[in-house]
Amino acid sequence: MLHPEAEKLHSSLMDNGYDSLANKIAQEMRLSLDADAAAREKWMHITLGELERYMDEETVKKIRKGCVFAKRRNQNTRIQRGL
Repeated sequence: MLHPEAEKLHSSLMDNGYDSLANKIAQEMRLSLDADAAAREKWMHITLGELERYMDEETVKKIRKGCVFAKRRNQNTRIQRGL
């Protein structure tokens, strides 16, 4: 099971055709489910550096925006399900 932040990034990468990178991050750059704010921030900076190695600035922005929209989609799904 992925941390919600990692799940949002994974979904955004997959939605934008970066399947192998999404799987690499999910397998090699795990974020603990009980990670505190400092651990999440550290993971975000490391992961962002990884994205910047493979993508231009505009693509990184698109992926990051996808993470925000993934969060909204998940919230809307929960609301629709009555959770």
